[in-house]
Amino acid sequence: MHDQPTYSAIIVEDEKPSLNLLYKMLSLQPRISELHTATSIAQALQVLSDHDPDIYFLDVELPDGTSFELLDQINWRPKAICMVTSYEQYAIQAIKRGVIDYILKPISEYEVEQAVGRIVNLLNNSENINNKKLVLQSFHRRVILGEYDVTHIQAEDHCSFVYHIDCTRIVTAYTLAQFEAQLSESFIRIHKSYIANLNHVAEVDKGRGGYLRTTSGFEIPVSYRRKRQLLNKLG
Repeated sequence: MHDQPTYSAIIVEDEKPSLNLLYKMLSLQPRISELHTATSIAQALQVLSDHDPDIYFLDVELPDGTSFELLDQINWRPKAICMVTSYEQYAIQAIKRGVIDYILKPISEYEVEQAVGRIVNLLNNSENINNKKLVLQSFHRRVILGEYDVTHIQAEDHCSFVYHIDCTRIVTAYTLAQFEAQLSESFIRIHKSYIANLNHVAEVDKGRGGYLRTTSGFEIPVSYRRKRQLLNKLG
């Protein structure tokens, strides 16, 4: 029998008794192999710069903002999120953010066990999407993105623009050759000035050369000599 996969997690909770209780309950779950903690957005960002947990257990209201603001700042999509809060009014916002479970305080061991079970089942059955971190230096700040959340990269003059699924872009001095050396096989060079993420291809023009349209609506030129490789990759 194969060993069942285990997962790492982070708890972001500013109330010490709640943090300790949830930590104790999660420590008893055999499918949770590693636990990290933070009591604020700032501390969570510090932890996440060194670790890549699979599951996020988040209180909503924190001393320096809300956990939704934390999710806005990390720029990648966590594999699974569970909200643990005293407030019912955030439930709709949590659903819109893809939260898998929503536990109201005071928490019970049964609720935590059920939530972990649902999350683990989802992770086990979900497609293995590569969303490893991509670390970029943009002017005087370091930006961390999830690979899956990048639709395409454009080279222009002496810089590159990295486009996020929310249609924002980040400018960096990296060349396309440097990106090609570190990106996964989900990315393909389609033009001398463009790299595209195959996960976000919505349409490809069948004409000579032509263009590719991303899921976020951008039209990107495709060179004639790279068109066949692109179509083969897309199947």
